[in-house]
Amino acid sequence: MRKIAFLLFCSFGALQLVNAQSSTLYIEEETPENSNENLVDEKRNDEYRKVLVIPFENRMYRSDIDKKIYEKTGKDFKTIRHEIRKGLNNNVFIECKQSYDQNYGVITLFNETDPETMQDLRYIYESIAYKYKELPVEDTKELEAKGLMKVMDKAKQAFDPEPAPTNGSTTLKNGQIYTVNNTVEKYMHTSITNPNMLEAISSKYDVDLFVFVNQLDLSAAPGIDQREFESGDYRRLAKVHYTIIDRMGNEINAGAAKTLFSSTVNSPSLISKIVFPRVATQIANKLPAVKTPEERANLPEAKSITPTLSLPKIAKNKKDPPAETAKKKEEKVGEHGDIFDDY
Repeated sequence: MRKIAFLLFCSFGALQLVNAQSSTLYIEEETPENSNENLVDEKRNDEYRKVLVIPFENRMYRSDIDKKIYEKTGKDFKTIRHEIRKGLNNNVFIECKQSYDQNYGVITLFNETDPETMQDLRYIYESIAYKYKELPVEDTKELEAKGLMKVMDKAKQAFDPEPAPTNGSTTLKNGQIYTVNNTVEKYMHTSITNPNMLEAISSKYDVDLFVFVNQLDLSAAPGIDQREFESGDYRRLAKVHYTIIDRMGNEINAGAAKTLFSSTVNSPSLISKIVFPRVATQIANKLPAVKTPEERANLPEAKSITPTLSLPKIAKNKKDPPAETAKKKEEKVGEHGDIFDDY
């Protein structure tokens, strides 16, 4: 009887453990078919064959123009944000395909009809952190060539006559962006807090490069005078923050893509058609150059890398996570007046 009671107790405990873990991504048990010894990374040195585009999180949308879009289209804040997020993601995906897809591949995880894809996207978001960093010198020179830096300097003089401290910092805490004014041009940077994520996602989707669209800012261009506002046709600024990382965690490129556009563009579809191709092209141009067949033939032999994790998978009896942990804090509906705190 004691043995039977002990076996029943162990079975009950195991059942409780399985149920407790059923609501999250889990790592498959190691079997001869999926053991680490059978998982080999065949990527050759300095060659990237497949790109994964990751859309920005909902909380990383900062817009001063939603009221105008609402007045024009009647769409609410969540609908506006959803359509703009989708439009930007699609444009980055398309531009990366044009740059990389002749001999390489490009995919995106923006697929709201597939629960497993959405679960993987949440896993990625939980494995990264955000922090403002100084814009790379190369990007600053590009902005100067386009005349955008003059616009930014004019804005700084208008809003901050006295230079702000140059040792300020900005970070994301508890879903809120905390800033200290800084005269240095900055962008929102993504860093990896869970290296296992890169390994698991790159193995599952067979990707070599991660293109993180970190944040989107839409605002009236700084330095606009009252006469321009009164005319109803003034300049706006779109700024897309991005980070490109390879599957080994090496940062390939990071910065911000910017473009000016007219205040008469007041629908998500027009913004996606007119504005986003420009910034998407800038991001795609930061991808490593595609190697020719001759260059690929001269690359060193492939290195075998044994992953420490098996592929992630959705649990079969998946339950919805508790609302307090699954739901991220939403930004308030309406305008965001602090969008240029760190520019």
